[in-house]
Amino acid sequence: MKRIAIGAGLALCLAALVFFLKPASQPPQEPKAAPVVGYVDILSESSWRDRLSASIREAAQARGIQLLTLECDRTQNAQIQALRSLITYQVDAIVFTPVVLSGWDNVLEEARAAGIPVIVVERSVKISDGDKVAAYVGYDYKLQGELAALQLMTAFRDREDGVDVVELLGTVGASNTVERSGGIRSLLGKDEKYQIRYSVNCDFMFSKAKETFRIYLRNDRCPDALIAHSDAMALGAMEAMKELGLEPGKDIVVISFGGQQEALEALEAGEIYAIVETDPNLGPAVMDTVEALLRGENPEDMVMEDQVLTRESMRDGIPARGY
Repeated sequence: MKRIAIGAGLALCLAALVFFLKPASQPPQEPKAAPVVGYVDILSESSWRDRLSASIREAAQARGIQLLTLECDRTQNAQIQALRSLITYQVDAIVFTPVVLSGWDNVLEEARAAGIPVIVVERSVKISDGDKVAAYVGYDYKLQGELAALQLMTAFRDREDGVDVVELLGTVGASNTVERSGGIRSLLGKDEKYQIRYSVNCDFMFSKAKETFRIYLRNDRCPDALIAHSDAMALGAMEAMKELGLEPGKDIVVISFGGQQEALEALEAGEIYAIVETDPNLGPAVMDTVEALLRGENPEDMVMEDQVLTRESMRDGIPARGY
């Protein structure tokens, strides 16, 4: 009996020891909050911009990132106010499409002081210190301008007399406007046959381009070629041509930037000679950059590859663009 009692006591001690050695159950942890990314956008001027904004929203949702979008008037002051609101809110990162190239140093310094990385998308900024911007996702617009100029020179390669060109620019001071125009001029300036007779900012907008080009044509001026810095402006100018009895593609050679559905259909119809494609689906690349920054990495700029769309390259038909 004594032996049995000792055995029972030993069993109880072992059970107690196992109990105390068992790891204490951890209190339930709160699920980790999704990162919040602020996006300062520009008010839409075309279906191209609508698609860019949608691409960023879709990519953020697919990655489980909360996107706080502030859509601003097309002024620098409105965008600076939006940036400061996001800094005050202490978002984890800021995605930013700057309406113009310069004038961002102070607000970007505020973001850096707050420890918030800023990614500029589609358009770049000119700043005194490169560390104020974490990364750029977009295009080489100077190269795009050179590609457009090459297409123009191809269209008129057999012509011996002069070629008069009209250039419809985007927003005054925007990086894509400045750099594309520089690329166009760097090439056309090498051949005196090509003369840019008229260059005017139409803010990437259909309505401004249509009215501006209508006024130009009504003054008994008809250029040989038109280079429009966006599909929206090309389509607006083409509508003005048609209203005045001119045929785009025959009376005036048209070259555009973008690649939206309506412009591709005009390309297929021979109304547009060539389009330097600028794909607005930058969302996945933007969110790749955001996630790298949130992991503490230093991602490199992401410059998208350019291609030129012509009737020949689109022989197999026009794929649905969605914009």
